[in-house]
Amino acid sequence: MDIEERPRKVRRLAPAPDCIAGQLVSKARLGRSGTYVLELAAFDSTFAAAGSDKSIRTYDSATLKQLNAIQGKANVTSLTGSVWPAPVLCMTSDQGDAVLYDLRTGAPGGNLSLKSARPGAYTCGAFDSHQTQIAAGTELALHEAHIDIWDLRAAAVVHTYTESHSDDITCVRYHPHRRHQLFSGSTDTLWTCFDTRLSDEDDAVIATGNEGAPLRSMSMLQERLACLTTQETISIWDLAECEVLDELGDVRGQTEQGWQSHHVIRADVTADAVQTWLGTESGEFVVARQSVDEPDAVLATFSGSHSDIVRCIHHDVASDRVKLQSTIRHIEDALLMY
Repeated sequence: MDIEERPRKVRRLAPAPDCIAGQLVSKARLGRSGTYVLELAAFDSTFAAAGSDKSIRTYDSATLKQLNAIQGKANVTSLTGSVWPAPVLCMTSDQGDAVLYDLRTGAPGGNLSLKSARPGAYTCGAFDSHQTQIAAGTELALHEAHIDIWDLRAAAVVHTYTESHSDDITCVRYHPHRRHQLFSGSTDTLWTCFDTRLSDEDDAVIATGNEGAPLRSMSMLQERLACLTTQETISIWDLAECEVLDELGDVRGQTEQGWQSHHVIRADVTADAVQTWLGTESGEFVVARQSVDEPDAVLATFSGSHSDIVRCIHHDVASDRVKLQSTIRHIEDALLMY
């Protein structure tokens, strides 16, 4: 498809009639004074948090009790988890490799270390739904950014895609229902869908799209793809037609009633909308619903729990609890809360 930038339209948010105020239930501190949380990865009954002190800690999701701590030697660049058939954590770091941890063993050195044979450190990773493959994207090095597809059963790279992106790869995600389809996003503003059963890149590329801004993250459901960019813009794509369904535009400063957002924490596509988590520089945030056919609405507000920017959220839908990560640099420690 042709690559071209698209104009952005402005959206505004208003509180829904049944908008609620979230309540703090519990909190825990991560590490020593000055430590803050970089990434979160969630599992069935536990979650992992990566700290700026190069540690990874696991917690009980119900109580926030710390279960284990792994002290690393490198700064974490991404953290992702897979729950089936076993709870496995994948960490990428500025040392360049991807390290896998089986959370049942708690091995401090990791259970498997994956390092690319080509230049460029891994910046992001993703498991397929059967935990037999992991895709790892790299930074730009020697004019190349690439994606390695690892077969975890053999601990070997089966495919490498080198031509689809021209800058750092910022996110990779497997389709939740089509395990052979891998989506990647990059600083070069493009997202690409690969068929990982194919080694030839020209044949493997199924679709590509241009967001017009560097991509931060992606969320997908069936034939719907939501892309979040570093300019705090969100677009929803129809994957079947490879067309934009809706452009939510720059959401910063778009709420009414005097509340203004500073950044998008995360965006999750739903069957008929996108659920966004919007934060301020002082640690407040809201949950909003934005769709094509209905007015945008703020569903819940959260304040008083943090004093600095919230950068990551995990929403436990089953219990309706929220795990938060924030960069608390001005008080003693980072806080994990629900």
